[in-house]
Amino acid sequence: MSPNAPHGGEGRMRPDLIVSAAQFWAGTDVDKNLETISSMARRASERGSHLLVLPEASMYSWNSPVEDLAEAARRHSIRFFDTVARIAREENLAIIAPGYAPSDDGRPWNRMVAFDSGGTPVAVYDKVHLYDAYSYLESNTVRPGQAGDDGSEFGLFDIEGWRIGMLNCYDIRFPEMSRALVDGGADILAIGSAWVVGHRKEFHFKTLARARAIENTVFLAAATQHGEFSIGGSALYGPLGDTLASAELDRDLITAKMRDEVLSEARRLLPVLENRRYSWSPTAR
Repeated sequence: MSPNAPHGGEGRMRPDLIVSAAQFWAGTDVDKNLETISSMARRASERGSHLLVLPEASMYSWNSPVEDLAEAARRHSIRFFDTVARIAREENLAIIAPGYAPSDDGRPWNRMVAFDSGGTPVAVYDKVHLYDAYSYLESNTVRPGQAGDDGSEFGLFDIEGWRIGMLNCYDIRFPEMSRALVDGGADILAIGSAWVVGHRKEFHFKTLARARAIENTVFLAAATQHGEFSIGGSALYGPLGDTLASAELDRDLITAKMRDEVLSEARRLLPVLENRRYSWSPTAR
């Protein structure tokens, strides 16, 4: 589907999509993290949400040594994702769950799995852009996902007629990836993050998230960890950059309604996807 194609057929709008983003700190106790996820999912379901976005590394503490991350991936990955699938099914709620999965080189994948409301996995994305910046080397502890030529590595899936594209934290600094997801039909960009504290980092995250929404005229849902090492600041943005809901520094759950008429009007007022002169991307082939 073209990013500017009519949604749901000529003259018909899709139903509203209610999206929640969870903000919490994930430690090294996987069971405790799953309890938090279950609680957040229950609250999101009570609000009528169709989709819950969880922060990056919701399974296990992201700043652990590589040996601990690899062991956690080996011991807990299957159970973690199976439990999230069960939660999705019990709460009748689609969930984007970032965790870790074992690989064969000693470093785990930083993996996001999307489950539909029946608990079926509908997309998997392994983080491509690793956070080797601000004197931190994520590549020492995580194996990078493959950046291919055909976009097959991207996490795109559909809920209630809406298409969602997944991004993992540092990915947001690379606008070509967001645009490729939009070329693949994404109406909503969903970001799971554990955005690390640092000089101007909170400003960067909020600016980049809003910019990705505006430049692509899409909704954007950003769920990030809070605490000593991560900035918090989860937010839901509209396609013209307006803040629909936001969290600050504490554990929180934010929710907003994403409406087809808002998306269509934004793309009518700001037809950047039609006006651009350079349009190549893997998913547009």
